[in-house]
Amino acid sequence: MNYLVDRHAIITQVFSGYATPMYDWPGPFAIDSQLLIQPMIVQANIHYDPTYVNQSIFALFQAINTTPNFDGMYNPWVGRILYINHEWYYIPPNSTTPQPVTIIFFIRKDDPYRYAIGQMFMSELESLGFTVKPIYGDLSEALTIVYGSNPAQMEWQIYTEAWTIYPEPWDTYAGAYFCASWTGDMPGWGVPGYWQYTNSTIDTITMWVAEGNFTSLQQFESYSKTALYDCFQQAVRVWLVAATFPYPIQNLTNWMPSIFGLEWPLGIKFAYSTAHPPNVLNVGMFHVSEFPWNNFGWFISIDAYSYDVIQEFTSDPFAFYNPFTGEPMPLRGGAWNAIISPNGSAIFPVPPNAVIWNATAEKWQDVGPGHYAKSIVYLYFNGTWLGQYWQDGQPISMADIIFYYYTWFDLAATTTTGAPDLGPQPGNCE
Repeated sequence: MNYLVDRHAIITQVFSGYATPMYDWPGPFAIDSQLLIQPMIVQANIHYDPTYVNQSIFALFQAINTTPNFDGMYNPWVGRILYINHEWYYIPPNSTTPQPVTIIFFIRKDDPYRYAIGQMFMSELESLGFTVKPIYGDLSEALTIVYGSNPAQMEWQIYTEAWTIYPEPWDTYAGAYFCASWTGDMPGWGVPGYWQYTNSTIDTITMWVAEGNFTSLQQFESYSKTALYDCFQQAVRVWLVAATFPYPIQNLTNWMPSIFGLEWPLGIKFAYSTAHPPNVLNVGMFHVSEFPWNNFGWFISIDAYSYDVIQEFTSDPFAFYNPFTGEPMPLRGGAWNAIISPNGSAIFPVPPNAVIWNATAEKWQDVGPGHYAKSIVYLYFNGTWLGQYWQDGQPISMADIIFYYYTWFDLAATTTTGAPDLGPQPGNCE
């Protein structure tokens, strides 16, 4: 599929030149991680080549059609794949009637970019002899048909997916969120009873990285290189382009909203306008139909729009990534200082009155004596949160700060039965 995507046409015809080609994750969004696999990506020579794709598919179908023991397994399709008038057909078992080889393609109709890309790629598939059954739907329909269905039911095969991503120096999870099954973001979505895409190498390595199970930068790089390149080869997600959106600015003193972009909360928080009444900024919002509730990711919704409403507009990050360098910079926070164990071992005593969230008891508890940590990170809130006020005049307290950490600890914690606590309890939602 990588060789059937005309990225140049997408950039020029769909984005009017305001995009760059993207061949793999992480691409430009974690450049240090990308450099680990860049030589192998270049060697793959990804380019638009429909002739090569057509020859490859023809050779594959011919082999399946003539090999009784294909790929080490019994092959029931011998003599049942046909190429008639430049179109592919198959004869189902216990039948003599040819049926067109059909690909179900979910194309987002509420996003003009993805709609146009979907039309272009559908034409490419049809030119190869496939019959394409398009499903034109909005976000709420995609959440039901794509992200809410069992892949084994084959309600879809291709989807025009898109992400809002900000650049970082490293993908500190080695591609887990786009490649590993344990995050719940791969087909099957981690739903019990559904067919699940899994890759033991990717799943194991990304879990090691996520848990910090490495002792050096070199080991982290080795893990990342293996996981990211395996993900590229699996090609469950085929990356197309990274879009760029230009914003005009009057002077360099107000560059922040233009750099971050006004289509998401972080940019809007920095924006101001002299053309409207004082302290008023009118922002237009395109209506998007959404799923009513995400049962599995109640706080971290699987769509960016819900995430914006639930978290981005209602909280300010302590730090964020500099849009020019990709390095962390203070945003709402004042400063920080990190002390790392030189050999990766836990050598720093943890104060016994340090607290951790107990999800079963539903309260913060002291960790007690005898604990050691691998690193110490000091976050300085004075003057940025502490000492400041909410819009209603109430002072911001440490309780407001630790509430953010509570939401993550409570979501990740296990209950007394050992089952994950995947959402807020009714008694806590008053």
